[in-house]
Amino acid sequence: LSTGFTKQIKDSSIVWRVVNFEEEGNEHYAKDYQLYNQSLIISKIRNGKEVMWTNLEKIWKLVGNKKEFIAYVQDEVEKSLKTADKE
Repeated sequence: LSTGFTKQIKDSSIVWRVVNFEEEGNEHYAKDYQLYNQSLIISKIRNGKEVMWTNLEKIWKLVGNKKEFIAYVQDEVEKSLKTADKE
């Protein structure tokens, strides 16, 4: 994200958060996002409420290929941003 979305990170329109869904108080993430292992979730928040989320499930297939992994994550974030612009 830092290489493809510097401006959005700086202006906080993109926020990177690491959440351990196994920690006390975070268990709801497993249910909310149907998680059974580590995942990368894109979550869109509007007026303090989540309006959409996507689990980037292909990350595990691409984890051995840095270039494709980064391209996949950046493409999915870009799609999410474009959808946000339409709303």
